[in-house]
Amino acid sequence: MTAVDLTQSRGIISITVLTWEGLPKNVTHGKEYNYYPQGRVEIKGGKAVIYLNPALNSEEMLAELTWLFGLDELDFVRVKNDGSRHYRAYAP
Repeated sequence: MTAVDLTQSRGIISITVLTWEGLPKNVTHGKEYNYYPQGRVEIKGGKAVIYLNPALNSEEMLAELTWLFGLDELDFVRVKNDGSRHYRAYAP
């Protein structure tokens, strides 16, 4: 994976694209970063909001995100199905 300096003033989209472009083709299958469903986790002040494409909202995915981000240690976790253009994907 490509190392990205998060201290530089770049937008999240730029960071996503730079990271995606650094992945091997056997991971990306030659597709653009926005081909696949996406989401994000925002954590602030002991609270988390998980924004994700509705296609990703499953018990398995939420369990994985909880484990990866330590969300079970937070006071509040909200899941927001986000079918907006930002999270829309081209993959079926």
